[in-house]
Amino acid sequence: MVQPLGRADELDRLDRFIAAARNGLGHAVVLRGEPGVGKSVLIESMIGSAHGFRVLRSDGYEAEANLPYSGVQRLVGSLEVDATQLPEPERDALRVALGISVGAAPDRFLVGRAVLGLLAIVGRRRPVLCAVDDAQWLDRESLDALGFVARRLHAEAAVVVFAARADDDVDIRLGGVPVLPVEELARPAAIELLTYWVDGVLEPRVAADVVDEVGGNPLVLTDLARELTARQLMDSSFVPSPLGAGSRLEQFYRRTLESLPDASREWILVAAAESTGDLKLVDRATALLDIDESAGEAADFAGLVVIDAAVRFRHPLVRAAVYGGATAAARRRVHGALAQAAQASGLIDVEAWHAAAATARPDASVAQRLANAAERAARRGGLIAGASLLARAAELSEDPGLRDDRLLAGAESAAAAGAARFAFDLTDRIPDPAVLAPVAAGRRLFVRASLAMFLGDPAAIPLASNQLSAAAELFHGHDSRREHLALLRAFDAALAAERSVARGTFPELGLRMRVAATDAEPGIRAVFLGLCGLILRPCGEAAAANRAAVRMLAELDDRHVLDFTVAGVVLTSALWDERARNDWLDRSERIAARAGALRELDSLLWMRSLTDLDRGDVTAAGRAIARVRELRQAMGYPAEHVVNGAYLAWTGAPTPAINQVAELILAGGFGGAHTATINALAIRNMAEGRYQDAYDLLTPYEADRFMQVTPHQLPEYIEAAARAGHAADAERVTIEFVAFADAIGSPWARGVAVRCRALIAPAQDAEQLYLAALAALTETDTPIDLFRAHLLYGEWLRR
Repeated sequence: MVQPLGRADELDRLDRFIAAARNGLGHAVVLRGEPGVGKSVLIESMIGSAHGFRVLRSDGYEAEANLPYSGVQRLVGSLEVDATQLPEPERDALRVALGISVGAAPDRFLVGRAVLGLLAIVGRRRPVLCAVDDAQWLDRESLDALGFVARRLHAEAAVVVFAARADDDVDIRLGGVPVLPVEELARPAAIELLTYWVDGVLEPRVAADVVDEVGGNPLVLTDLARELTARQLMDSSFVPSPLGAGSRLEQFYRRTLESLPDASREWILVAAAESTGDLKLVDRATALLDIDESAGEAADFAGLVVIDAAVRFRHPLVRAAVYGGATAAARRRVHGALAQAAQASGLIDVEAWHAAAATARPDASVAQRLANAAERAARRGGLIAGASLLARAAELSEDPGLRDDRLLAGAESAAAAGAARFAFDLTDRIPDPAVLAPVAAGRRLFVRASLAMFLGDPAAIPLASNQLSAAAELFHGHDSRREHLALLRAFDAALAAERSVARGTFPELGLRMRVAATDAEPGIRAVFLGLCGLILRPCGEAAAANRAAVRMLAELDDRHVLDFTVAGVVLTSALWDERARNDWLDRSERIAARAGALRELDSLLWMRSLTDLDRGDVTAAGRAIARVRELRQAMGYPAEHVVNGAYLAWTGAPTPAINQVAELILAGGFGGAHTATINALAIRNMAEGRYQDAYDLLTPYEADRFMQVTPHQLPEYIEAAARAGHAADAERVTIEFVAFADAIGSPWARGVAVRCRALIAPAQDAEQLYLAALAALTETDTPIDLFRAHLLYGEWLRR
């Protein structure tokens, strides 16, 4: 066999990885290319050269793309190693991911660490080759975990090789893993391949014409050569119409199928419907259909499938031809048998999926099994898988109310995972939203309004808070937990829009929170009183309520933390408690990542970037913004528009560009991000000695105070006013800020307040105040304010 012609460079590189692994140096690579270019052949060649290796294989299957960690299970589930050598958190996460034990949804990166540990253990005895073909069909959780492994192979005697089509999701999740492009064959090699396989003698010029027509895809060329004689190829090369290799291939596969015995055609349809390659499941299902086990041999002999420990189709077109060529009734019949086989094997989620595919009409029992599978998927962090299963469960639901409930539950799961368009689509499938009961109508409104910020809809963002308040009103008297959550999300939305919301939004929301606090459980009551105090009372007067709320949040069970993420940042910021704020962000991010709540994680990382700038840690802020971009790409959204204007100002971007970004942010409805950008630009102006410019930027915000945000900007205003010659303004605001700092009792705020006093103090008092500010700020975790105190003191000494 000549294959793989034209693959000398790729094979040489892969052989070097094998050699390195023998010497204890781990490597990973992604073979990327279009279908049929020879990626699978390269993997098989690599396996053939890996003498003495332990070969682990986990091919991707489209039918299992929504089953969390199914790919990890196929790769390491059969390993017999002493897992007690792994750290307990990693061992527990892996057991949950593999379905061995029950627990909270595991962090996919913790699962990755466990798999890396297993490879290290196995590699002590002999090197390991992990081969993952069709990675584009792996479930997202497995792809993330294996990508984590691939990026960290160093001293492990292991090679991980992925083969995948060009796919944005795969590129993001395997980012950082070296890519070996597997292109179509070069023209000379393609001509040689076609000439080798064709029946008869093919004139070189004709072979060149065919290659120019269909390209250098090896599978297309070899299948054309098998299908057509040299004469037919020659005739085709002289007519103006294209060969149409894609349609011809599918037709060819169907004709090949027709040449098989009836039993073999039934057998291969079962394999196509199952699609995961589970030979035991295929055998059980074919036995139920009275198909002899030997019927698969004809399909193998015909070259349509390869049967060894599993069933693999030679090409996706083969499976498409088999499955697409069957009648709907035949497909349902084999899915029914596969459902029975899966049930007998204890594969309850696979059984539910096949039972649904076998059902043409609503079926309450099957719909309930799908809903149960969705719940299990969500517990394992598979929120998107859960949403997909619920969508199908809704289609099969007989009761209209139950159908709508499942659509809404699916939309909520999709929204939490950041699949905003899918969530909107599920809510749009409700036939008549106008007749929904109050709670269902509130859930639909909640999902759609809460996604406005995530999608960046400039028309919807200013309205989102009022819509979420309306959802809370629909929940009132029916579902207090959802009512309280809607009010919290209304606050989150209003905070993001800040001064862009309709006038009266904040006072009305504060009053609603105060009323809701009267009959809420103690934890919710504390948070509501803290937040409505920030809205309805002057800065600093709600300090006692804020402290009570922060204490409650610290004692909160992890299961409820994600309800309060923004509230926790707001309350700790209002108290100028930088350590509590950082701890809350750390905890919330960890829980969101473990739960697969990517939309919440996106919001947390964005807030992290702003709070890092507030502390003056520009490097950390940059890392947080980069993580936001990566997360957005992982969720399928463009990341180019993820721009933190404040970060640009801190890192030296041109002022006109920052102003343009600020205007775009404001036009998009994100008033809070716009304020942060302007404040950062004012700091930049002061650093460059343009105090009057800074004063002009900050004056409108000082005149229009906004909750806990403005106090964090007042020190900048005071410095700009003092340096620009507006002594009266500087003195007036300093008096207010000192009173505020005394009220909240924060060492950070008090240290900054003393620094502000030093700025406006007579010469004989200034030095002692600067020294006192330095002493106070040394005890805090806010390097920027300590450094600025040193700088101002140095300037004073020079003067």
